[in-house]
Amino acid sequence: MSTRKSLSHTKKYKLALSTIHTIYRLINSTWNLREFLLKAGLLILQILSAQKCKVILFDKDSDEVYLEISVDKERSRNISEVRRHISELPDIERKVLQGEIIRRTNMLAVPLFLEDVIGAIVVRHSRNKTFDVMDQEILMTLSEQLVMGIRNFQLYEMQESVILGTIASLVQALETQKNAGHRRHLRYFPDLAMAIAEELGVTDDKEAMAIRYAGLLHAVSMMNLPTEILNKPDSLSKEEFEIVKRHPIEGVNLIKNLGILKPAIPILLHHHERYDGKGYPSGLKGKQIPLGAKILAVLDAFEAMVFGRPYRKRLTVKEAIKELKKQSGSQFDGVVVEAFARAVEKSAVKEKLQQEGIKME
Repeated sequence: MSTRKSLSHTKKYKLALSTIHTIYRLINSTWNLREFLLKAGLLILQILSAQKCKVILFDKDSDEVYLEISVDKERSRNISEVRRHISELPDIERKVLQGEIIRRTNMLAVPLFLEDVIGAIVVRHSRNKTFDVMDQEILMTLSEQLVMGIRNFQLYEMQESVILGTIASLVQALETQKNAGHRRHLRYFPDLAMAIAEELGVTDDKEAMAIRYAGLLHAVSMMNLPTEILNKPDSLSKEEFEIVKRHPIEGVNLIKNLGILKPAIPILLHHHERYDGKGYPSGLKGKQIPLGAKILAVLDAFEAMVFGRPYRKRLTVKEAIKELKKQSGSQFDGVVVEAFARAVEKSAVKEKLQQEGIKME
């Protein structure tokens, strides 16, 4: 082996070791499987100096690929979640998903193993470059780290689904029992919260997830309020309002021990703050208020207006938005109100509101 080639191999090993540590960091810092695989694919391109990388996830029970993520050295990316039977795949991909390792002139493919094959990595060079045995060993080592990350994310998503499904059922049951039909909540509250977040350009996975959780759980904080206060047909007394002001803290206490929901706690705690600082429980104002809390504040008020309360008639969406805009800069962040106004013009959001029996105008 030439000195130049030996140095090249040493450099590859050092880069591989560094990349393994980077994958560990990705597992701990990335909030969804797709983003993790995209970033891991870019790392594989870097370490193997390759042109393209595809990561495939495979369901052995149905013999179907359910997720394909592709990246290239120009950083273009593609995510496909269309299920395809193994018989529909190119010959190389089909063989790798059956457990083969394939190395050809400008292509290298290895399976992802977790007791059985759960997917594959396919890497390609340009035509004037080739993969060697060391490239194969490095990719196999990296595949083991990917499997660990994939498994962690799958377990997390399963846990998340179970916990949130249980909480949603519990909230629905508690509302039915407590309110006996006198007070309604939007079934699509989390979707509307996410629609506003999208309009505001929220791209951080952690922040988006916290907003979704808070949207699902916003009714939890009302569970400790006495029914006579919830359904009172006229203004609250000073003593009753003091009880109401404590409900965000009491609501947060119900979920604070569920680690998966912790990112939502600041949003739930502060969604009754006012933009001008006259809200509760902490009197935060302006930029001190978490963005998710500002979103929930707008939605909470909107919900009260379009469903009506014992002391207030129902409004249309158009009328509710007009009222929200009147309070922009005082009760609400005007930027969030405008984002909501744009969101409700989208056909998907309109459809959901109409399914709730809400009139648009």
